Amino acid sequence: MDKYKKAGFKLLLNHIKKKYPFVTGLKPNFEAFERYGTFLSFDIEFDLVKFYKSGAPFPKNYIVNKSLWEILEQEGYYLMRYVDGSADENYSSDYNAEFIKHMNSFYSHLPDYMRYSIFEGYSDDQLEKAVSMSLEGAKRWQNEKEPVKTEISYWQPKVDFDKLNEMVESIY
Repeated sequence: MDKYKKAGFKLLLNHIKKKYPFVTGLKPNFEAFERYGTFLSFDIEFDLVKFYKSGAPFPKNYIVNKSLWEILEQEGYYLMRYVDGSADENYSSDYNAEFIKHMNSFYSHLPDYMRYSIFEGYSDDQLEKAVSMSLEGAKRWQNEKEPVKTEISYWQPKVDFDKLNEMVESIY
């Protein structure tokens, strides 16, 4: 990854933080891109205390049983694992879809040199293995330099348990 693509990720993060201020980092996962060439997934790092302060409800059953708090450090596919059960549907796959839509909207408008495009850097051999179409068709697609789609690999919470405890005690 060159400095321009890194700058593109930094711009993407800054854009995301405007709508989702609890997000603290984006870690690209290049495995999927290297295997398929059409999308790039990210681990989304976020501050759990800021997430709750943004309006997400803390799980009520965790107030009584603090031994469950260690679960809050584990990565997850959806944010619903970190909220009270009454709000699960607000932080499920639809939430991820909206987040991904927001990421793609911005990322696709970055200049070509600041983002990855479909099959960027793929050799003819890699193209033949990656797609079920003719090499000619795959090369045409590669040459169009269409941006890859972004996806979420995992949500990765960063937890300061002292701040979390203060927040919970002040609310409940």
